[in-house]
Amino acid sequence: MSKPLTQTERLILLNQYRILEAVCPDNANAYKRAQSIVEAGYEAHYEDLYEGINLPPVTAEVSGEVLDILDLHRWLKESYDDLADKSGIDLYRIEFKGFDGNNEGEQLAYTRFFCAPGEAKYEMLPKGDNYNSHSQTLDWYRTKLRRWQAIGKPTTLTKEQILAIIANR
Repeated sequence: MSKPLTQTERLILLNQYRILEAVCPDNANAYKRAQSIVEAGYEAHYEDLYEGINLPPVTAEVSGEVLDILDLHRWLKESYDDLADKSGIDLYRIEFKGFDGNNEGEQLAYTRFFCAPGEAKYEMLPKGDNYNSHSQTLDWYRTKLRRWQAIGKPTTLTKEQILAIIANR
């Protein structure tokens, strides 16, 4: 259940909903309803105002892990591309697949945010179905991360290092 809003918070929200009604006429009815809730102070309906904001906050720990995973896959891909001898390396095992939308939602949401168009740092990573792998990947990524960290997180990987990171063991 939501906590009560102060008069100041209600005034600010009311004004924001009035502005949204004016600039987004396609959603005017929803904004009028929100205005009614805020103006009258219908606390039982404050939860209605949060509609669409249903994911928990993404912690700094989760964000950091996702960035490490993206970096690892960036360096795997770039190092693979630079190798003269690619034999024995299964390209599928070095590619970034995304995260599972059903089970890894925080990671998927952060990846979509961080890899939005214009983020050139990760352009080489496949986007698949908007980064949705449709199967769980986090455990596999964590295994690869541990292996990469164990060798010092190099940004230029040798063939042997790539094979050690993606090994089936």
